[in-house]
Amino acid sequence: AQALQSQLHPARRYELEGLESVGLSRPYRALGGDEIEIFRGPGGESWLYIADISGKGLPGAVLLPHLRDLVHQELHGSLREAAGRLNRRLCQFQLEGTFVCMTIMTYSNATGCLEILNAGNEPPALCGPQGVRRISTGNLPLGVFPGTEFLSESVVLGTQVALAWTDGITHPHSMFRVASQTPAGRLAVDLQTWLSHLRLSDDSSILAVRVAEAGGR
Repeated sequence: AQALQSQLHPARRYELEGLESVGLSRPYRALGGDEIEIFRGPGGESWLYIADISGKGLPGAVLLPHLRDLVHQELHGSLREAAGRLNRRLCQFQLEGTFVCMTIMTYSNATGCLEILNAGNEPPALCGPQGVRRISTGNLPLGVFPGTEFLSESVVLGTQVALAWTDGITHPHSMFRVASQTPAGRLAVDLQTWLSHLRLSDDSSILAVRVAEAGGR
């Protein structure tokens, strides 16, 4: 059990055109409640999300496969409308005491814009040469109120690294420094090293994304 609690899942690198993106997760218990995925949408846009399911152990594990199915059914088109659809579907799945804190992003290669919708997680961060900016626009978690209307914020990603994380990471400032200083192609390696030294009190996961250098992925 102790070995499972300290296990760091291998970094998942996602090969989407124009992006360097990585998902990292370190569960606190054998049944973790965090989820990260990045995929190409039907319109060619990139979809990225990091989710933290409330309820430790079995409740989160029960909801997780349902969440995965709903994501691929509902995350398309307008980000705000997609979040609304996903929220309503999760509200129908009545598992007492569970909800989903989730940060969803969409990226367009055509515009270079990243749209960020944060529902219950800590405010995401943009880390770059000019410092760190937190995304202040926030929303209620998913699966709480079916009538919730969601807000998002759009940014030009440029040379910045966009970071989102779950609440097991309570002091992210050193993570910001790592993301700001990491050379191209090393996001997975450097953030995995940082996460491996974190003292755990909960599941801890990171989603990081930036524009890939020309010729890279």
